[in-house]
Amino acid sequence: MKLDIAYRACVVALLIGQLLWFLFPWASLYGEQSVAALLFYGADSILGEQALNVASHFIFALYLVTYAGMYFFMRWARNFLLVLLLLGGLWIPVNGIAVQSGYEAMLGYFLTLGDGFLIGISFFSRVSQGFSRS
Repeated sequence: MKLDIAYRACVVALLIGQLLWFLFPWASLYGEQSVAALLFYGADSILGEQALNVASHFIFALYLVTYAGMYFFMRWARNFLLVLLLLGGLWIPVNGIAVQSGYEAMLGYFLTLGDGFLIGISFFSRVSQGFSRS
């Protein structure tokens, strides 16, 4: 029972982290030169800036739905989180040049670690039994 509570707490923490990572005005933390560097996001991308923005919002929405499914032990959610992580790694070259602040990179790093933890615990621990009921 305690593992289930820790699992759900992790899902909530990741959901909050994802909201923070996506919605926080990161440029407000830095000076003009740093903000100018952050504006290079998407330079030399295979897709245009507008398509990158739409894709970014879509992926963000997919994460929110997936975390909700993970919280309620929906079997599709753990498989979808695994697919999101794998496709996320393959998506990186499509973005072109991406400049992140240190805080953004740190939060993204911990979100990825947390996602890996969720995948591991949802497939290879007692928590996995909750997914067999859905």
